[in-house]
Amino acid sequence: MTFEKIDSKDIPHDTSEICLFVATRNNESIMPEFFRHYKNLGVDRFFVIDNMSVDGTVKFLLDQENTHVFRTDEPYRIKNQNWNRWANRLKKHTMGNWCVIVDSDEFLIYPYCETHTLKEFTSYLDKEGSTSVRGRLIDMYSSLPVKDAILKKGQNIFKVLSYFDYPCKKKNSPRMRAIKQTKKRKRGRRGRARMRGIRLNKTPLFKCTPNTIIKSGHHSIWHQKASQTVSCGILHFKYTAEYIFHLIIESKRQVYYGKASIKKKMLEVFRKNINFSFFCLKSKKYEDSKQLIDLGIIKMEGEYGH
Repeated sequence: MTFEKIDSKDIPHDTSEICLFVATRNNESIMPEFFRHYKNLGVDRFFVIDNMSVDGTVKFLLDQENTHVFRTDEPYRIKNQNWNRWANRLKKHTMGNWCVIVDSDEFLIYPYCETHTLKEFTSYLDKEGSTSVRGRLIDMYSSLPVKDAILKKGQNIFKVLSYFDYPCKKKNSPRMRAIKQTKKRKRGRRGRARMRGIRLNKTPLFKCTPNTIIKSGHHSIWHQKASQTVSCGILHFKYTAEYIFHLIIESKRQVYYGKASIKKKMLEVFRKNINFSFFCLKSKKYEDSKQLIDLGIIKMEGEYGH
């Protein structure tokens, strides 16, 4: 198995930079929006691990400034470890830096990110003595059936997948709702699904030190002092039309949690109802970070310094 850097750019060590870690595979359609979002937030340098993409993902990545591309043929999940083991190998390049760590379909939203950069946000965290922030995963979806939620190259993903559940709870997450609906049709009230492996909290932002250990697909990061006054949202943009093809492929590859058991259950949902939609009475259209604060999904108890 290999793990190698495939770009020709030097990696400088500047602790003032905001760095980002992400793993990707065949995400050509979402990558332009991903980079646009994080550059707008103020990410300076990207460390991308490509897991053997066969579309145009790698070409796009190699064309991006301040982006370092590492390619590996190792499985996404191996010996109960997720892709975070790759990020742990790259920490040596970011000692002393604030780092974002997300999946390629996850867009970080912190309080007032529309008007305050990541450098301003991390300066606030430095002043209060925190070294990480916890985040709430928020599944985003369309008002249309999933098969009709088509993301075209260059299109604003916030306009394609505009809605989320409120309240957003683990036991009633969009995936849980979908699977419960299928199981109920199949076996009645006894068909309640056990959704092991679904965790709605992550640590998307941390300050890298020699003691930092990224665990459980960045759901937790060890040896960090998490902020008690602020939390973030992580908008999860996975439910486009491409998601159905993703389920077919990954159900066969079986490299995700429990041999892709959750993905297999989701594939069953679409096989029973190709017009399935997550849109429902409790769907709420996303507006901005202040909306998430007002709803109590994320918090900001302090204030930015001026």
